[in-house]
Amino acid sequence: MRKNATSRFWVQRFSKKWRGEQRKSTCLHPLSRNIRIGLQFLIVLQLAQPAIAAAQDATWTGVGGGSWNNAASWSSGSVPTGVATFNAALVPTVSFGNGSNSSIGTLRFGALAPQYTFNLGTPAGATLNVTGTGIENTSLFQPVFNVGVTGAGTLNFNGAGTTAAGAQINLGAGGNLGFDGTATAGSSTIVVATGGPAAFNGSSTAGTAALTIAGNLNFNGSGTAGDATIGVNTGGTARFLGNSTGGTARLTLNAGGALDMTGLTAATMTLGSLNGVGAANLGSGRLSLGATGLNSTFSGVVSGAGGLDWNGTGLLSLSGANTFGGGLNLQAGTLNVGTDTALGTGTLGINGAATLNAGAAVNLGNAIDLNAALAIGG
Repeated sequence: MRKNATSRFWVQRFSKKWRGEQRKSTCLHPLSRNIRIGLQFLIVLQLAQPAIAAAQDATWTGVGGGSWNNAASWSSGSVPTGVATFNAALVPTVSFGNGSNSSIGTLRFGALAPQYTFNLGTPAGATLNVTGTGIENTSLFQPVFNVGVTGAGTLNFNGAGTTAAGAQINLGAGGNLGFDGTATAGSSTIVVATGGPAAFNGSSTAGTAALTIAGNLNFNGSGTAGDATIGVNTGGTARFLGNSTGGTARLTLNAGGALDMTGLTAATMTLGSLNGVGAANLGSGRLSLGATGLNSTFSGVVSGAGGLDWNGTGLLSLSGANTFGGGLNLQAGTLNVGTDTALGTGTLGINGAATLNAGAAVNLGNAIDLNAALAIGG
């Protein structure tokens, strides 16, 4: 019997019973009669409540044409929303329905699972929201997610601590990749070939992921680059907005790659290191480097009204035609300058014992604020 029919049956039955009880209970104390009537109504109301849908778990079979949204592709005969388990299968390629919007708590890959490929891309778009634990993988292979490589697609990790673990995520021109809440990219490999963005929102983190960017990489809100390794290539931009930060990430700006801090509202942002030949716009903020002990060698152009802070014991090398106006504060370590404009137009502040080296003959026009010992090298 269907749920609604069952509810009507019991409501009618208890209504008749209640009327009968009313006639029989004329001799009861009024308080006892009211209690009995109240309990009967509570039972009727409880039976009339709609059932609350529980998260569905299922194991992938793929026999439904390899489509995630086809119930025949799953062992339970219904599309899961709780845990989707992937073991050895004849169909390790998963597609998504045109215009579909799917949610799953956990993607679990067993020890015998082959490399699964998830193709999120259709003419009208396809979305997969991962809302629970995220990816659990005990197999020898990393799952691959192609997002918007063909058509349009979106992959979101938006739960509390939801992780992309060690997945390979390829983001195409029609793709969007989002991390929200306290989600993490884990140790994943993320490639943004063009377009995007790959976005870290809320208090999410890039974890220890390896990111290669030729499109848009955005950090919003209080998102952080964590301890990730980020390479930005031609046409790519790593953009920090709001109160986001670079954490201890290692950022390399290759030719044609850019760092954009103009949307920051925080006064200072950190990075583990900055290397390469691309372009870095500090906006009005300060970029703090070196606290992790890593060296930074940058020969690209640093611009903006903001400045640099070197807090490491290692080596900071600057040799670009820099125009940043906020100066450089040297707290420790060694500063190597390779051009007359290496320090931009601001003041060089010496706030801790440090060394200044020149890789070639230079003529620095910067004012120097000497608050600690400065050794001059070659």
